[in-house]
Amino acid sequence: MYQENLLRKITFGWLLVAFALGLLLRWFFVSPMPGINYKFMLHTHSHIALLGWVFVGLYLLLVIEFIPAEARKRYYQLFWWMQLSLLGMLFSFPFQGYAAISISFSTLFVVTTYILSVWFYRDLKTVKSISSSFLRHGLFFLVISSLGAYLLGYLRANGLQATHWYNNAVYFYLHFLYNGFFMWGLAAWALRRWEAQGKALPLDQKTIWLLVASTWLTFGLSVLWINPSWIWYAAGIVGAVIQIWLAVRWLLIPKDVRAHFLSLNAWAKWISCFVLVLVFLKLVTQLLSGFPEIATWVFASKIFTIIGYIHLIMLGILTPYLILTLFPQIVTQAGFGIAAICYLLGFLLTEGILFGYGLWPQLSSIANAFLLLFGGYLFIGISLLQIAWHIWRK
Repeated sequence: MYQENLLRKITFGWLLVAFALGLLLRWFFVSPMPGINYKFMLHTHSHIALLGWVFVGLYLLLVIEFIPAEARKRYYQLFWWMQLSLLGMLFSFPFQGYAAISISFSTLFVVTTYILSVWFYRDLKTVKSISSSFLRHGLFFLVISSLGAYLLGYLRANGLQATHWYNNAVYFYLHFLYNGFFMWGLAAWALRRWEAQGKALPLDQKTIWLLVASTWLTFGLSVLWINPSWIWYAAGIVGAVIQIWLAVRWLLIPKDVRAHFLSLNAWAKWISCFVLVLVFLKLVTQLLSGFPEIATWVFASKIFTIIGYIHLIMLGILTPYLILTLFPQIVTQAGFGIAAICYLLGFLLTEGILFGYGLWPQLSSIANAFLLLFGGYLFIGISLLQIAWHIWRK
């Protein structure tokens, strides 16, 4: 138990590092800093946030929930290889961007994802449950996402960074990591907890295959920026409609699920509602982005709109979810409410500015939006430091 608590705390530490890097990036818009390469810092921030915090945090959740305690040792040993890879990326990306050292450590991390995927498949091959099915599909999408990373290396080696293929390879990787492994993995964890209570789930294999199809189809939304054939628009819209339809069906949840929700601590209840609202907002946003007029606007203002969308998922959905599940005791700590309010205010302010700038570019000069954006992230940072204090003092 002590080891698991230590690993959770180390993982939260990566969230603090990723956030500090993000805060530095926000300051660039207020006052550029000579001697610091913005693009290199952006690569560092994205890798630490995606892999150090969300990926490793989800990995720990899945190991603790699906793997018996006596069989976890090798998974925890793999955790330390992930830490080596993350440290290598942290101390190489800021100075060289994508180059030999950073690519080597990134490749090491990809190798660890293959190893954990094989281990999970072997350990769960005899388990027949809805949650294990979700996890297996999530692991499949994880492996598929790495194809985008390999394509990036090939394109860079051949000087093709300026082609459509390069950005589409990035979007391929992100789509199957976010909407594949992350979302399927989080769902698997939640379903596993429910199964452990001996409760029936309102899911079947046909529904799962519909979700699999929708995950593939919604990739079409990621390539609309090149104005492709109508079939890509149609695929994206169909995939988004499937996900909204299933989400609406799941609103009609059994009474015992509602009873469990109502039994939660007040702050856990409010945060859960907040995350669920943002999940539905994400689904609606997906659907809207499938229409040509909206897709054109999104990609015309992508530096802010897409960052806003990514942060909606990272800071609005994944981070609160992981904090509540990795540190469930935190909601009962004195002062947590202040941290939650600071986080909510900072999140709403930064999302409002990012999407507002996409709608109205003049916002930056009229309202000094970049300074407000930095201030919003400071609010989030204060809340994370408060949470860190509660976590590490135990």
